[in-house]
Amino acid sequence: MEEQNNMQDNIQDSTANKFCGCDSKNDSTKSSASNKKISFDTIKYYVVLGIIVLSIFYLFRSPGTASASTSLPEAAVVAQPTAGEQAVQLSFQNGNYYPQVIRVKQNIPVKMVVDLNTVKGCMRTVIIPKFGVRKSVTSTDNIITFTPTEKGEFGFSCGMGMGTGKIIVE
Repeated sequence: MEEQNNMQDNIQDSTANKFCGCDSKNDSTKSSASNKKISFDTIKYYVVLGIIVLSIFYLFRSPGTASASTSLPEAAVVAQPTAGEQAVQLSFQNGNYYPQVIRVKQNIPVKMVVDLNTVKGCMRTVIIPKFGVRKSVTSTDNIITFTPTEKGEFGFSCGMGMGTGKIIVE
């Protein structure tokens, strides 16, 4: 009788294990299969997340920054002569200074008026190394003056070197 009870207990344990998924023979294979599924789900999650992040980046990027090969070279803006000086307005468009190329005459003072409505942040510090200019413009002083004493092409930039342009002295 005792042997019959033990046998019945073993059958009940084995049946219970099968229903709860606790069968000791299948534990390792179930765990392994479960890990593979989690791994695949995790990869799927990160791929979808990556696509979303790239889509958001694409939507909010600055217009006009697509690629240098598709954009046409910008025409130079000639500074306008007024009362013994050359005047030009410097603003911000498409992620950079505008105009990016400025033509001026040698030995005639240049008056560069910075448009503070469009020029923000580090772009408000303008550096023209060749002519010794380094100025941070403000709402009370948004004019940069210098005299180009040498012919050639000279670069200018913002304080961090992110915004750039060129001055052509003729």
